[in-house]
Amino acid sequence: MVKRSSDKSWAGIEASLVFAQASLAAAPGEHLLSTTTTKTTREAIARKVRFVERHEPRGEFVARFVLPLDDCPRLNELLRSHFGRKTNTGKRAFRSMQRQNGFYRGRLLVGRPLVRFVRFSVKNPDDDSSWTKVPLDVLVNHDGKAGEEIHFRYLVDDDREHAETRAWWEPAPAACQFVYFDLWEGGS
Repeated sequence: MVKRSSDKSWAGIEASLVFAQASLAAAPGEHLLSTTTTKTTREAIARKVRFVERHEPRGEFVARFVLPLDDCPRLNELLRSHFGRKTNTGKRAFRSMQRQNGFYRGRLLVGRPLVRFVRFSVKNPDDDSSWTKVPLDVLVNHDGKAGEEIHFRYLVDDDREHAETRAWWEPAPAACQFVYFDLWEGGS
């Protein structure tokens, strides 16, 4: 299990995948509600998940990944950070994704692939905070371009013509905050 010293809320790859799969198999917030004992906490979770809109997968499953929140910063955090941190964030995300993918660099997906992102955290981020930017950039093919060594080859580009991206937030305990995302080929 890989833990980040700077992110105490990262439970690791295996625990995050288990949590994500259990959460996505149930109604939004239901998995968390089953482990919560206080009425006040259950009511707070129920209020938050009223606005969760999940996006169903379509096409053929390709891969899934989990990353700590440190590797999926909101755009404001990314813009305010030092240049070196920006570069390191992408490299860290790539290395973690590479370990999860068996060091397979991927292949260009056919059609308009779907990438679904779920941010499991205590706080709901702003809808336009672009927390998917770093992992999405790592999935884009950069053959022959600078920085190609820290990119997979799944997507031609991350624009709407070449990929459909869907992102939403779901509640998670403070000890288990992360971003889950999966790729689906074909469909539209």
